[in-house]
Amino acid sequence: MRRTFEELDKQCRDWLRSEHIPKKNQNVRYQVDMRYYRQGYEFPISIELNWLDKQSGLEKMVQRFREIHYQNYGFNIDHEVEIVNLRAIAVGVVPKVELRGHRSAGRSPASALIEKRKIHVHGKWVAAPLYDRDKLATGNRIEGPAVITQKDSTTLILPGHFGSVDPFLNILIWPKGHRAKAERRGKRGGRRK
Repeated sequence: MRRTFEELDKQCRDWLRSEHIPKKNQNVRYQVDMRYYRQGYEFPISIELNWLDKQSGLEKMVQRFREIHYQNYGFNIDHEVEIVNLRAIAVGVVPKVELRGHRSAGRSPASALIEKRKIHVHGKWVAAPLYDRDKLATGNRIEGPAVITQKDSTTLILPGHFGSVDPFLNILIWPKGHRAKAERRGKRGGRRK
């Protein structure tokens, strides 16, 4: 087992190096999949390589397996335990990606208006503005009913709802009155979910 884990460790570290992960940012964890002899399911048991230097290491693995089996099923079996798989998990720590949001461009949604059309909603025809998604800006609020078009999709904002363009240019659609409720909760010092 020790030789197999050492080979898996080498493969993991070679892969991390090929991904340009510095040695100090490399982490390799080890697991064995264990089950009662001939059962159809197993549990991954995290181990330390130094456990394999002594006979007591195998006993530690079996004990850990029995603890996990008991936690999941509420009982253990007086039966042999077998190791089914050996696994090394390579983790490379990389810098967190920081997304920069867009600032409000000061443009109103009117600058994105293409035309007004009639659309069929809930069994009746209603007038709805048609907007160009590429021209919407952070902070724009679009009252429903409205249609927002772009090259690859169309977004419908139903009556009784509004769309709000966030700093990442997502259109978040909410029922009308949503923001007012959230602001009232904030003023009262309530928690937001």
